[in-house]
Amino acid sequence: MKPEHYSADRYACDALQDLRDMHKHRDYSRLVVVTEELQRYYNNMENALHDRRNLKNLREELKATRKELKKARKKLAKKTGKKQDTGRFIL
Repeated sequence: MKPEHYSADRYACDALQDLRDMHKHRDYSRLVVVTEELQRYYNNMENALHDRRNLKNLREELKATRKELKKARKKLAKKTGKKQDTGRFIL
């Protein structure tokens, strides 16, 4: 692929096609650049998967924390004799 065709909108499959073209023409002058580009794409994908996993864990933690808070509010309401606040709470 010609340098003027490179842009921020390229995908990993475009870089792989560049590798195929390099092999076809036996011109490996841009091999290091395309390899680094592929590395960047796949690092970004791995980071996105990791972030998704973390988000799922955070949701589970939030759910557990809300449960604990609800129990603590019930316990406090029982001790003080006041009616429990049933409004939604935000953490």
